[in-house]
Amino acid sequence: MVSVRLDDETDARLARLAKNNKRTKSSYIKEALDKFLEDQEETEYAIAAYRQYLDGDRKTYSYEEVMRENGLLDENS
Repeated sequence: MVSVRLDDETDARLARLAKNNKRTKSSYIKEALDKFLEDQEETEYAIAAYRQYLDGDRKTYSYEEVMRENGLLDENS
């Protein structure tokens, strides 16, 4: 269980939204927190992948190279 203190303005905005949509304030807080955590986890994954890329000696490929290699772009383009 976690407790969160909101300033009066934020609490009032949240209460209005919840009332207007017949939902609980908690449901909005959970939804927002889930989205935030998902975004943070994706960011951490991307940073780790980028660091791994920087530490390696892998070659990079342009969009055109990838498309040609997969037969999706004409050789003369």
